[in-house]
Parts: sequence; structure tokens; C-alpha cells
Amino acid sequence: MTDLNGDTYLSAMVGIIDASGRCTLLLRRFDADLEYPSHWCFPGGRVDPGETPPAAAVREVLEETGLRVGRLEAVGRSRSLSATGRTYLINCFVTESWSGTMITFPSAEHAAAAWLPIEASVDLAPVGPATRWLATTIRSRFNLA
Repeated sequence: MTDLNGDTYLSAMVGIIDASGRCTLLLRRFDADLEYPSHWCFPGGRVDPGETPPAAAVREVLEETGLRVGRLEAVGRSRSLSATGRTYLINCFVTESWSGTMITFPSAEHAAAAWLPIEASVDLAPVGPATRWLATTIRSRFNLA
């Protein structure tokens, strides 16, 4: 799905938080990824035509991780420019409500997955600006700044 300009892709991503362990789930893209090579990111992706950003967030998390998320809280939007020059307008969500079993990594889309301490997620590299923004937002919610 694109915005009115036709060159910006509407997307959604989710910071899945394990409050008891004070960590969050991040995925690492493959080195050969065209958009964000080797980048760490939160689960997420494009909003399909006719789909809402929250519905896309739930679908993308399930596809990318095998986890089912609930009680999404919208925390803002961020823009990100990929290596191919595409602009993504990313609806950012957080949740502490999730269940299921993680898929095996590497997967079709990601080289690795890791539950990282919330504080460490802020300084992780390489990441796109939306991932950095969401990691910082999560850290501030847990008063780790």
C-alpha cells in the first residue's frame, strides 16, 4: 500500500516486550537483503491493501516470528529510507501480550532473532531510524534513559 504520492509505503512494526526479563525481540535481516542489509529490526512489514496498520502488525509478527501478539498500543509513526531509496511510513506499536513458540532461525526473511535487554536495543547497530526510534521509546517507557 502506498501513500498519496505513490512512493511511500505504509508499514507497521511491533516492539514485543518481555517485562519480566526487561528485554525485547529483535530480528536481523540477511546480509543480502536489498532494503536493509544486515540491519536489526523489530518484527513488521508493509500494510496490505484494505488492511489496517494494527492488523498488519499482528499478521507480520505471526509470519516473521510465529508469535501471536495482542493488546497493541500505538506509540507513534516514524519514517525510514531504505537502501533502495524507498520511503516507509511506519506505524509503531508495543505490546507485552504475546504467546506461542518462535519459528526456527534463520527463516525465509531473517538471519537471526534475539531477545535483547531493552537498554542494549537502543545502541544496536546497524538499525534504521524507525527501529532506533522505537527502541528509544521502549527504553523511556521503562525509565532506563
